[in-house]
Amino acid sequence: MDIALNWQGPVAAGCIPVAVGDDLDALSRAGIYLRVKSYQGGRLVAYGGQTVNLFKRFDEHLRG
Repeated sequence: MDIALNWQGPVAAGCIPVAVGDDLDALSRAGIYLRVKSYQGGRLVAYGGQTVNLFKRFDEHLRG
């Protein structure tokens, strides 16, 4: 079995592409993501998931 990883680089709130093009198109595809959030007191929580549309899933996290 061969597995290929196509790393697109990190995307964070405030730097999500807004122009239609390769970067935005890449976010509209299926993928695996890692969400990391820090809280007061130094607590760090990481959450990993998969989705059929990264852009829509990022939007859900930012709104929720």
